[in-house]
Formats: sequence, C-alpha cells, structure tokens
Amino acid sequence: MTKDAVLAILRKENDYISGEHISRLLGVSRAAVNTAVKALRAEGYEISSSTNKGYHLDAVPNSISAQELAAYLERGKQKYGKQLLGLDVHLDGEYVELTYHLRRVPFDRIRRITGYLVGTLDRFNDGKRAEERDRVKHGMGGNGCE
Repeated sequence: MTKDAVLAILRKENDYISGEHISRLLGVSRAAVNTAVKALRAEGYEISSSTNKGYHLDAVPNSISAQELAAYLERGKQKYGKQLLGLDVHLDGEYVELTYHLRRVPFDRIRRITGYLVGTLDRFNDGKRAEERDRVKHGMGGNGCE
C-alpha cells in the first residue's frame, strides 16, 4: 500500500520531493517511505536520492506490476463485459498501450426503412410495418438483382 502511494507521488513530481514531505502526505514514518523506495528500486524503478533534496523518479521498469495489470483487466471487464477475450500490453517508458481483444458479436441483418437502421421490426408501429412489407426487396445474387 505505502509502496504504491509513494510511487504515485513520485510519478506526479517532476522535481525532487523530500522523504519527510512524502511521509506527511501519506501519514506514515520516514522509515516507511525509505522502505517503500527500497522496494521500488528492487522492482526496477530508478529512483535517485540526494541529501536535502529528497527522492526523484528517474526511470520506470519496462514491466508492470500484477496489481496494475489486474486494474487494466478490471477496466476492460467493466467497459466490455463478457465480450473481453484478452489484453495486449505494450510498454514504452512511462506510456502503456492497451489493446483489448473482444469476442465478435454476430448480427443477422440490418434494414434501412425511411432513415432508420434497425435489426428487428418489433418496435415499429403499423405504418412502418406496412412500409417494410410493401417496399421493393432487392436480392444479393450474382448480378445484383433477383
């Protein structure tokens, strides 16, 4: 928890930020901040530290944490529901490119009736149903007409 919060603060800052300031923001000890920074370094984050300046995030690893991946998958599930089949993640420094793979949704037919694109006629009134019934139907055969 503290590690993720420290990382979020370091990502927002463009300059050095003191460990004391981070500890005040999070309501934890400076030792907890130092432990979090060590854990982040062990994960591949390049964090420089300087006396009287604090910490600075120099580079992020070319990988994402299991928690971050789980968050991307959860976002996909919320947005696409059962249609989500998979997820490709491409990392480029601090940028993450996501490609969601979705299940194909078949459709039978789309009809155009006086400006309406519809799949079914069940919501049409009698006038629209008569228009559909009386219209000239064109086939999709080899010569374009049937």
